[in-house]
Amino acid sequence: MTLLATAPRPALTRRRTAETPCLELDVARAVARLRRLAGAIPGATVHHTVEGDPHPALLASLVAAGGSFSVETPPKLRACLAAGAPEDSLVHGRLAGGEDTARGDCLAEAARLGVRRFVVDSDLDCRTVAEVAPGSAVLVRVSRGQAGTGGCTPTEAVSVLVGAARLGLDAAGVSVDVGAERLNPVAWRAPIAVASSIFTALRKAGHRPWLMGVGGGLPATHENGAPPASLFAAAIDRALRQEFGIERPQTLVELGRALGVAAA
Repeated sequence: MTLLATAPRPALTRRRTAETPCLELDVARAVARLRRLAGAIPGATVHHTVEGDPHPALLASLVAAGGSFSVETPPKLRACLAAGAPEDSLVHGRLAGGEDTARGDCLAEAARLGVRRFVVDSDLDCRTVAEVAPGSAVLVRVSRGQAGTGGCTPTEAVSVLVGAARLGLDAAGVSVDVGAERLNPVAWRAPIAVASSIFTALRKAGHRPWLMGVGGGLPATHENGAPPASLFAAAIDRALRQEFGIERPQTLVELGRALGVAAA
């Protein structure tokens, strides 16, 4: 497959000049989508999930636009840094199904390269982060309750974050998972409510969580039409206001397939 990064052109006037199959990236369109979503959710930082599309031209354009990035493996992390991404624009995600040894190696490499925010889902993860990146911020991944999706139950999430604080880490908050390609904007309501309950429990225990990842799950553009991103942004914003009120945390939103397809 040939990958081309292009400036935007009218879709109906494109001429294929490369061998087929060919994926043509409309980078400006992807950047515009990221900016629109970031502007629609107050206080949110939109992260490109690099595993979904690591093309260097896309990464460089997102860096120039002030974008942030979610990475899960050292090669994708190095790709972001090569594109000029600041270290503080990176969050190291939790690769589902990863073995503990490989996971530890990934965390150590990420720390060596300057990452200081990590998504974790176990006490072991926290001990590793405390060893390789002392004082870093951690977000606990909360399970969506389906087999094979990983993550912690709400009770486990509280326990892991309390333990992280004892290790000298910044028990920043949680990251929820709504699944992929969700077409119903209300899909975020229940996970955000769960996150709010975890924050309440942590505050009662004397901690001050401040960061929440609302995951990805935003749909790509389907041929039969998906709801516009503005509806999803409004639903997420409304759920955050209803569940957190004046104690609303800083928010991370991931764009994976939705951004990659916007660039196609």
